[in-house]
Parts: sequence; C-alpha cells; structure tokens
Amino acid sequence: MNARTRRGAFVSALLLGALVAPQGALAMTDAPGDGGGGGGGGGTGDLYSDLLVILRAEDGTPVLTDYTVTVEDVTTVEYCVQPISYTEIPGLAPTVNPVDGRTVWLVPLVGEAIPDPVEGEEEVGACDVQAGFTDYASEVELERLNLIRTTDDVLQSKIDVVEERLLAATDITLDGAGRITTDGIPIDASPEHAAMYTTILETGTLPGLEVHDEVTAGPPAYIAPLDAWMLAGASTGSAAGKYVPLSIDAVLYYNRIIPFPPEPGWVAPEGWNVEFNRSADPDPTDGVAVPDEQFIDYSSFRYTRSEYFTGSATWLHVPSLTWHVDRILDVVDYTNLTALPDEAVDDTELTGVLGYAQWVDDVRSTIVYYHENEVIEGFYFDVIGADTTADQELALLEPSAVTQVGGVDRVDTAVLLSQERFEDDQAGAVVLARSDDFADALAAVPLTKRVNAPMLLTKVLLDPRVGDEIDRVLPVGGTVLIIGGELSIAPSVQATLESRGYVVERIAGANRYETAVAVAGKIGAPHSVLVASGLNFPDALASGPAAAWAEGVVVLTADDRMPQVTADYLASQPEAFTYAVGGPAALAAPSLTKIAGADRYETARLVAETFFEFPMGVGISNGSYFPDALSGGADAAAQDWPLLLAKYDSLPSQTRAFIETHPSVIKVDVYGGPGVISDDVLVSLWDALAR
Repeated sequence: MNARTRRGAFVSALLLGALVAPQGALAMTDAPGDGGGGGGGGGTGDLYSDLLVILRAEDGTPVLTDYTVTVEDVTTVEYCVQPISYTEIPGLAPTVNPVDGRTVWLVPLVGEAIPDPVEGEEEVGACDVQAGFTDYASEVELERLNLIRTTDDVLQSKIDVVEERLLAATDITLDGAGRITTDGIPIDASPEHAAMYTTILETGTLPGLEVHDEVTAGPPAYIAPLDAWMLAGASTGSAAGKYVPLSIDAVLYYNRIIPFPPEPGWVAPEGWNVEFNRSADPDPTDGVAVPDEQFIDYSSFRYTRSEYFTGSATWLHVPSLTWHVDRILDVVDYTNLTALPDEAVDDTELTGVLGYAQWVDDVRSTIVYYHENEVIEGFYFDVIGADTTADQELALLEPSAVTQVGGVDRVDTAVLLSQERFEDDQAGAVVLARSDDFADALAAVPLTKRVNAPMLLTKVLLDPRVGDEIDRVLPVGGTVLIIGGELSIAPSVQATLESRGYVVERIAGANRYETAVAVAGKIGAPHSVLVASGLNFPDALASGPAAAWAEGVVVLTADDRMPQVTADYLASQPEAFTYAVGGPAALAAPSLTKIAGADRYETARLVAETFFEFPMGVGISNGSYFPDALSGGADAAAQDWPLLLAKYDSLPSQTRAFIETHPSVIKVDVYGGPGVISDDVLVSLWDALAR
C-alpha cells in the first residue's frame, strides 16, 4: 500500500472519538491509544477536517467497516468508520443508526476497488467517500465547543477564575438550566464552562466546592439535583453556541478533542469511577486489531427531561402585554435527538450516550430561552428540579393587585418586607443600614440584589427586632454587611452579630461619598453607573432599583458639586454606561447622560422609562419620606421593578402615567403604612391599573 492510502485509512480510523462514563467501577480493560484531539491536553488527529457524522453503535463507539484491499500486490485489511446521512440518498436503501434509532443512509465508501492513482489527481483510499457522494458526508458543527482547542495555560486560567468565584461565594446553587450559580449569578462564560467540563471529566469535581457544606465536593461532585456527570453535561451545553443543536456526534467529538482520557495509562482519582469502551471488531477472524482508542462508557447514565425541568415559566406575551404561566416543557424549544415522537420524549427515560447528549442539548435549549426572556422585567423561571407553578399561577389570579406593607415604624416595615421575601435561612446575606439617616443606605440597594439580601434598618445600637430577623433569615455562618462607619452603627453591633456566629463585614468610608464608592467596589465592575445627589434622597432612591436591574451601582454627588472620590470612581469605569439622575447630579456631571425631570416625581418616572421596558410591577414610596423607601427600594430591586414616588395623599400625574402606559404592570407594592401613604393613593393606584 502506498503512503497516501495508508494515511487515508489511519486518519479515518482516528475518527473514533474518546468518550466518558457516568457511574460504575473503573474498568479500563485496554490501554488508551494515541488518537486524540489537538489543543488543551495535547493529542493528535486531523480533527478540523474529519469531524464526520458517522454510524455509531448503541454505546456511541463508531461502527467499523472492513475491506480487504490489494495495492501494488500488497493485501491488507482496512477498518473504516462509516459516514452517514440523515438526508435520503437516492437509489440507496435506508438503515437505522443504532445509537439514536433514527433512519439514515450509509454514504458509499471507495472500499476494496481502489482505483489506480492518476498523475495530477489526489489519491484515494478504501475509507474515502466515493465520488459523487461527498455532499452527503457532513461534518459535525462544534461552533464554540472549539474553545477547548486552546493551550493548557489558558484552560488553567479559566478554571482559576471559576475557583475564585466558588471560594468567594456565600451560596452555590443551580439555575433553571443547570448552570452553577454563585450567590444567584450563573457562571455563563463559554471559556469557563469549557475549562469546567475538562476539569470535571479529569477529576470528578471542581476546585472551590470543598469549602461549601451545601454541596458535595467529592469526587464525585454533587449539587442538588445534579451529579457530576450531569454537571459536566451542563457545562457542555453552556459552552456551546446557542442556536445550533448539539448532536451525539458533537458530544463525542468534544470528548476526544480534550482529549479524554488525557494520556496513555491515565487513572481516575479515587472516588471518580469511569469505564471505557472500544469499537467492536467487525471481523475478529482476520487477525487485525481495531484501533485501541478508548471511549467513555455512558451505559449507566439515565435522563428523563420531565424529572429535571419540572416547573414552569412566568413570561410576557409582548404583543398583548399579558403574562402567562406555562410549563417549562411547553415554552422551551427542545430538540429531539431520538427516533421517538416529539410528544413522547419529555416523559421517556433515555439511557447511555443518547440520554447524555439529549441532556446536554436540553441545557443549550434552556439557556437560549433564558437569553431571549431574561431582559423582560418580571420574567421568572423555576430552578432545575423545582416547581413553583401553583405560586406563580396564584400570583397572576389578581392582575390588578395593590399591596401595602407598613409596620409600626421604619424598622418594623423593613422586617416585614424581609419576612415577605425570604424563607427561614434562605437569604444570601443581610445588608444592615442606619434607620434614621439615609446617606449610607442610598447606594446599598444594588448590593442587596447582588447578594440576595434584605435591607434591614437599625439605629446606632442593634434593634432587638432586627437581631431576631437576622437570626431567622440568615443561617449561622452567613454574612451581615454593615453599611456605614462606627458612628452610624456602633462597634457593639458587629461584636454582637459575630458572637452569634455570623461573618460581619463593614463597608464604610470617611463620608457618604466614600461609602457609596466602597459599596460599588463590593458589588464589582458595573455595567452602568447612576450618579445622584447624596444630600437629598428621592433621586438616589429611584436610582437604586434601576441600577440593580442594569447590573450597576449608585454613587453620589454633593448636590451640584462632584466629590473627588466620585470623580475618581467614574474615571475608573470607562466601559460603563453612566447617567446623572436629577437636576443637581446633572449639574455636577454634565458629561453624563442626563435623566432629570421638573421634580422628583417626574425624575423617578424618567428613570423607570429609561431602564424598565416591561416591568411586571412597580414599587411606590413617599417622595418626601425616606425610611420605608430604603427597604422598599431593596424589595423592588429583588422583583426587577422600578421605584416610583407618591405624595402622602395623592398620586402624582407622572407616577400614574407610567402605570397607565405600561400594560405589563399588573402589581403595585406600596412601602409604608397609612400614616405614610393614604388610602386615597391606594384607590388612585387601583384606578390607574384599571386603565
């Protein structure tokens, strides 16, 4: 056989892809071969041109075809992978792809009748596709999964970023698509997920999980309800391009690109059980061994879509501006990878590599739905494995609901809002601010959203009601963020909370402007920066929920004067969108985008118009009375609602106009009791909702 023919057969044999197994004892009966992908981890193989859709056995290994070939009087046995087409090839009989049960057509190969080489033309081998059929042999679309083709140093830097997030997180959970979230924020970047996938396969876990009691670090790792194999699949779906469905072939080629196993003789760490398969020998009697490349054995993997995507979504039908609650299974456009009827897939247990690939693509589909809807204020999607359908449907039964929350005083109102929002031990943190001075708390509303915390209020000493609510809402070891210096909230408050087992962090500067910048630093790099006066509260109150929604921060001016610390902060965020909210701030920062009305009520409306296109509801606070608005702003931010302003005994025309011109608004939360906002205002709000 000439060199060209030999190389063609060898490259085709290298199309065998390295895979991974979910459960069961490690049983590597054959040493891994040299075949593997380029990029991180090393390996060989012409993967850029040879990622063909091929016939696969039920376990995912390539089905080999053997040919007896004579070239230059030398007879050899060639093993080739079999390209397939899901599109009919005229004149050929269909068959079934064992791995997914779908009808396919085998793309004809040159086989045993290799033509003599013609000078000037490319030589062909037994494993090459016959002339005239090349259009039916298609390559697998990997798109962003090719991010794994990078250096080990780059992959390590990405997993280092993930480890830092996991170590710094107060709470590690999963979102509705199965992505790992830290303090409510999903890890969404494709490079990080590519690195996470490789790390989970090689170690059975992720660095940084070991410090969190609510997860099992392993190996194998477990974050309810996903085991390590499902976490690995979730990372594949998260790393992929979002609009091209993933296939079984794509998942398997992704594994060999890594490559996995990473090197000959690789042994899994203790506790991480992996089994491997090898392609079946089509003719054991011919004395020719099949390539020894290993494939992950997924035979223990089980997946039923309806057992994981169990809940529902609350979504806005934009043409009619009406809200709906529907099952996740009915609103996400899932792709069926099997021969089963579409209506049967949701409740059918899929096993092996087919089940694994379906899980991976379902994650991708769910993320697409997320990205298309998360820009809508009020959009809600149940986390994976959870079902709050009854609560969501109940919440929509009264589409013109006005709820007033007010305690005996400002401290009590904040406690009531916390009790309404958080179950026992379920807050990500607590933000504690001064109850009788607005300055330090003005910038803290976006922080409450960032760390999933209520805003509680106290005077210099710890109010016993606040201490009780912290004990209720925060587990021992949780974090309390005190906003302001020791003259605002005494050192004894920190000492008392620490003695109760909480981690206490004080965020403070020498004045309100430095404190606001310190809070912004705690939140992290902002997408938006809203600048408002720190000498009066209305503009900053309206800014808080808007900044929270826009993944931003609030910093302060001294009315029409720009403090140096604020100017320095703005200069340090050249990529952020910047806004001056209210007339005083616009004078202090004339170069920023101005959002300012004739009075505080119009300014609040303009802020809402700028940042909230389809809010499900609005919060209402007294525009002349700040205490209830502080905790109310945090509550509005938690719901992705704007905060609008009212007078004690009347609803300003600007506030009413926003509600009347936004039919998506079906709920209003009023912050403060009848002594803060009168019944007349409530009647006006009901009337505005009636439109």
